[in-house]
Amino acid sequence: MVFNNPYDKPYSISTVLRTNPGVTLTWNSVPGQPYHVEQSSNLFNWSTLVTNLVATNYNVTFATNNVPGGIKFFRIYRGW
Repeated sequence: MVFNNPYDKPYSISTVLRTNPGVTLTWNSVPGQPYHVEQSSNLFNWSTLVTNLVATNYNVTFATNNVPGGIKFFRIYRGW
């Protein structure tokens, strides 16, 4: 028997739209997979924007107006 983990699929960011003070991020996803989004101004210190954002489709769009002006970097990672 061979088992392929349906949650172990690569994903990529397809759209980043930055409007002060907000951001909209869209990425390819696996339905049912949780994702986390973080922000940083220096790539060293990261703060959480959202955790356990569960994908309901093959694309996820996350939008918020809670991003300070100095933030320049965002990262998305799969949850567990």
